Amino acid sequence: MNYTGLQEYPEGVLSGRYGDYFVNMTWDGTTGIYTVVIDAVPTVPPGLPAQAFLGQMAAQKLADRGYSCTGAHLSARIQGKNSADKTVAKLMTYLDTAVHYLAENGFISGCGSCGRQDAALNLCSVNGEMDFLCPDCFSRVNQSLELNRQAKKAVKGNPVAGIVGAFLGALIGAALWVLIYHLGYIAGLAGLVMAVLALKGYEKFAGNLNVIGIIVCLAMVAVMIYFANNVAFALEIYGAYKTEFDIGFGDAYRAIPEFLKDSEISAVYYKDLIIGYILTAVASAGTIYGMFRASTGAYKTKKF
Repeated sequence: MNYTGLQEYPEGVLSGRYGDYFVNMTWDGTTGIYTVVIDAVPTVPPGLPAQAFLGQMAAQKLADRGYSCTGAHLSARIQGKNSADKTVAKLMTYLDTAVHYLAENGFISGCGSCGRQDAALNLCSVNGEMDFLCPDCFSRVNQSLELNRQAKKAVKGNPVAGIVGAFLGALIGAALWVLIYHLGYIAGLAGLVMAVLALKGYEKFAGNLNVIGIIVCLAMVAVMIYFANNVAFALEIYGAYKTEFDIGFGDAYRAIPEFLKDSEISAVYYKDLIIGYILTAVASAGTIYGMFRASTGAYKTKKF
């Protein structure tokens, strides 16, 4: 898509000046939602506050997927249409309306952090977030991120306590797994919850989350998924045979190997288990990576 004053960057971001205002636009290929961020700060109290203006845009089904106004940023989430032409028309309508509002209400566009207009601005990426920053702010952001990374690196964790925390978190996730299983679903979502709770539990109890902690948590989650799947299977056995054979849950759990000798039953059992592992891995990968970066203070910045 082409927009006057905007150009495409390698990160898949359209950025540049639209009218007198700096704009960043990103697109989520999964949801078809565009996020449009305009850098603007008021020089005088606006006749219509920015939050109220964005509310009007939402009511007119332009900022129809949410909006926010924080610091020097007006952000609108806009759902794309079923054709490229209609999508472009919708985005242009929003941009034209927003720029007109900003100009009429005394907003100016400058550095996305400090608001300065008298400095050379560069499009910068900070942990994947794009913004126009002046050299001083870009330098301060890097210094702050590096200090945060060093502070997190200096924390001495307690892996033994972390294992306890991971176990407790995974145990809660296992209970959710059993519940979802008995509602008739393969509990991939519960696997994600289990992984997050295990990681959070480890970080909370240990004091930090490092590579060793992630390995411990993944091993804990793998064991707990197997255990939760067995508990769910044993509950099915118990429900089916408790009256006829007067058995308890422990009896049903110990009977699992006997039931798995039946090829049809074992095929269903292992299929559910394998799919559960796959769904957990797919759903959790991005979350685990993000949590690790946050815990270690890892960062990535770039100036274009």
